[in-house]
Amino acid sequence: DTSADTTIYAGYDVDYGDRFTYRIENDNVILESFIIDYDSSEALVIPATIRLHPVTKIDAGFFDETTSWMANYSSLYFPADSMVTEIGERAFFGACFKSVTLPRTLVRIDGEAFACSQLTSVSFPASLERIGKGAFTSCIYLKSVDFSQSAFLNVIGDSAFSLCSAIGNVSIPDSVSVMGDYCFEGCETLLRIRIGRGVKSVGLHSFRGCSSLCSIDVDEKNAYYRTIRSDLYTKDGTYLIRYCFGKNEKEYTVPDG
Repeated sequence: DTSADTTIYAGYDVDYGDRFTYRIENDNVILESFIIDYDSSEALVIPATIRLHPVTKIDAGFFDETTSWMANYSSLYFPADSMVTEIGERAFFGACFKSVTLPRTLVRIDGEAFACSQLTSVSFPASLERIGKGAFTSCIYLKSVDFSQSAFLNVIGDSAFSLCSAIGNVSIPDSVSVMGDYCFEGCETLLRIRIGRGVKSVGLHSFRGCSSLCSIDVDEKNAYYRTIRSDLYTKDGTYLIRYCFGKNEKEYTVPDG
């Protein structure tokens, strides 16, 4: 139609067929697996597009667990224009990278997605809504976990950060309503944790084995829990949920009620 001015765009993109296996569904790319370069010590970059289609998901089992430990990538990187919304189950299980830059569009991290990896820190984008069961379990080098306080994060799954024995302080954002069973079990160096006003359920044994824990600080506006003498109680103060053993007190007095 030449009756009006028309702008036409030409695009070029890399196929990446020598690096990834993938499928295209509804014009979106789902990365299925990755061909490891054992000689590389650089960052593993997840492309924003393949053949001009946006990459929106990292499929379950993306890394081959039997060989991923032999790779030597320094970090995992999603570019600023990445549109990935989901990282599948065990996608990076046992991966060697020490840092990750997660996409700003990420909505969910599925079960054991980064379990047993060598991450030392992770910062979650405000877009994230769910962290799956065991997503970061046994990340023994993980020291820093940063939740955006403006987040949409609603669920921290069972055992999500269990056995992360190097974690220091943690602040659970107000958006979270569910902290799953055993979610911080065995975090031996965890000193303090803040529980936001939106938390309705703190799961069974969430802090079991947290031998250094000195304080559980609950937001005063939380309708279900409260802090008494740095310990976790139900809001009415009739049920002691967790005593902080890191205080190393020689005496403890049960509050009235």
